[in-house]
Amino acid sequence: GTTLSCENKLATCTQQDLDTMDPLGIGGLLCDSLRAFQIYASTNDDQVMKVTTKATTAALRGLTGYNQRRLGAPAGQRLAFREFGLSVGLQAALQLKSLLLNRHDAA
Repeated sequence: GTTLSCENKLATCTQQDLDTMDPLGIGGLLCDSLRAFQIYASTNDDQVMKVTTKATTAALRGLTGYNQRRLGAPAGQRLAFREFGLSVGLQAALQLKSLLLNRHDAA
């Protein structure tokens, strides 16, 4: 099989539509944002920061849509494992916030 270089993978990430209102998908985007920023912090690669920004922005759009459409739905219409995935992503978002604040304070 063919393996993509890191640069090609990053370019692919920045070109794809990452938007979702699925809570599990939103949680995944937030976790990916944290991981991408951790890589950026050690490499200062602008392409990695673009991925971080794109994933975070998509997650925020998804959260807005999910909050407006699904959060008030009866429990029987929601899936607990998807909401658990969102809660894991929200914890990642808190860690990302902390890293960003620490980086800003150090500058």
